[in-house]
Amino acid sequence: MAEPNDQEIANLLESIIEAVELCLEKRGLLDQESTIPDDLLSIDAASRASVSQKIAFGERRGQRVRRVGFRRDADVMEFKGPQCIAMSGFSLHAARRVVADDRRNLSQLINYMARPPVAEERLEILNSGDILYKLKTPWDDGTIGVQLSPSEFIEKLIALIPPRSSPLVRYGGVFAPNFKRRAEVILAPGKRKRKVSEQTQGVEKSEKSRVSSGNWARLLKRVFAIDVSRCPRCGIDLEIIAAIVDPIQIARYLKHTGMPAAPPVRAGVKMKVVYEEWS
Repeated sequence: MAEPNDQEIANLLESIIEAVELCLEKRGLLDQESTIPDDLLSIDAASRASVSQKIAFGERRGQRVRRVGFRRDADVMEFKGPQCIAMSGFSLHAARRVVADDRRNLSQLINYMARPPVAEERLEILNSGDILYKLKTPWDDGTIGVQLSPSEFIEKLIALIPPRSSPLVRYGGVFAPNFKRRAEVILAPGKRKRKVSEQTQGVEKSEKSRVSSGNWARLLKRVFAIDVSRCPRCGIDLEIIAAIVDPIQIARYLKHTGMPAAPPVRAGVKMKVVYEEWS
């Protein structure tokens, strides 16, 4: 399949914008004059206000979020690079491609998609007491940051809390659960890969190749920033003598080194509701 050109990507971006705006209009989230109903729960009100770029609580309830920067027309389609187009607050980047056997770039792409929603290093407390959240790159309309009061900032954090029992990761496209050819894309650890045509992958894979869940030491370093392969004192490489997995032997070792062998007792949940009037 030939790679899409800029015009095809522009047409796709226009279709995405139209579909998203239609969905938001059906939910009543794009009406600039709409107000936030008083009967909504706190999280629902915060989420609805966040989508419409408004404030849900406090003295600025129903008003727009304060932006910092100069204003310009954001409805003009802008080509930010090869196969990268932005328009009306939407951007579509199609220049990044990962082939089937490129696990390293795939991991980098997934890490980028799973990055945290808030970058702490771009938060700044102003002399007025407000919080300025600086954007990594200016928006199409010239906005370089948003200014929030402490209560408004907490409100926007509340809007990021996922609904109860809602999956934290949602898959779409070829990764969607109901995609009819999903089995050809998703591979569980230990299962053999199917043969992939040269047009799709570029090279034919061996039937003996398997998908690994990853080396345990590498996973410890990636998730918990614990590098067990190097000495914490001198930094030289260590040699793994043995891996102890027997709970009894683990407990004996922990007791011998003076470390607690039993897990900590989980404290009970204490609910305390505090009502406070925001002025």
